[in-house]
Amino acid sequence: MCEHIDEPEFHEFAYPCIERIAVEIKQKHPDVPLLGFARDAGAYGLEAMQKAGYDVMTVDRVMAGDDARACLAAEAAARGTTPKQVQGNFDPDLLHKDPTKGGTDAEIEAAVRVMLTKFGPQKYIANLGSGLMGWESPEKVAFLVDSIHKVSKEMIAAEK
Repeated sequence: MCEHIDEPEFHEFAYPCIERIAVEIKQKHPDVPLLGFARDAGAYGLEAMQKAGYDVMTVDRVMAGDDARACLAAEAAARGTTPKQVQGNFDPDLLHKDPTKGGTDAEIEAAVRVMLTKFGPQKYIANLGSGLMGWESPEKVAFLVDSIHKVSKEMIAAEK
């Protein structure tokens, strides 16, 4: 959405709608988690969705996980609340069927480690930065899922 409007227009036109959607859904379904995605909005989009009441903010490839966590923590602290969850932002290009365009298993696992290090393995939903496009290798997608489980288990065990 935000790839088509600038920040001032986002706040003037999009934010009131984002907030209204969150309020109305939460009134009708208070226990259902609400996920939001403001593509290409960076920090201002994440902060706005969290402030509006969304439970999970999707992070695209424009922003690193640690930056996303930091901006959400600052926004929540300013309101005296705790930051919400995030999801994102693995590069789907690494999953390409064409071996000249996609990543190797080692490159995929290394990217998973970087992603999980930046986002942290808790209060996090691993996801793609821009979705599946149809040219991905099913084997690479399966390896990605297995790598996420493996690496997150390692990281969680190391925290204990």
